[in-house]
Amino acid sequence: MTARQSAPWIAACAVAFAGIAVVLDANHRPSAAVTTAEAVTSLGTGAFPYLIALAAGVVLVRAHRPHRSGWAAAALLLAPVLWLVAGQLLRQTLMHGLGRPRPPAADWAFTPSGFAFPFGHAFTAATCAGLLALAAYFFFRKPATTTAEPPRAEPRTAGPTP
Repeated sequence: MTARQSAPWIAACAVAFAGIAVVLDANHRPSAAVTTAEAVTSLGTGAFPYLIALAAGVVLVRAHRPHRSGWAAAALLLAPVLWLVAGQLLRQTLMHGLGRPRPPAADWAFTPSGFAFPFGHAFTAATCAGLLALAAYFFFRKPATTTAEPPRAEPRTAGPTP
């Protein structure tokens, strides 16, 4: 897609974002918006992200058949989960290192825990989306093909030996 083709889509997204912002500002946190925000936030917390990472592992296992061993399949299955765990450890390190306080409790839509940044649900959801996208890439990519044939050995001709 060229820049000229994507410009209308970008403009439409900007207008939609501005419209949503105006509606939410006029009706400071309408109940439907709060319910939606809580539902989206819950997708980035608890066991759900780890199930998504495990699903990405299943896709990777299916994309890389046949396996040389059961250990290779297990490593592919658990790699996205371990990547998510490593990301969470990095996020926790950053969160405690930065120690950014949360906004006043009057502005909270629900009761959070810990420091304010980096956001746990957003980080987790983005990491899971990236893991799924990577797994889908490996699942749907076409196998590499070679167009050039390997060089062939010249046939030896029987002849007199010197």
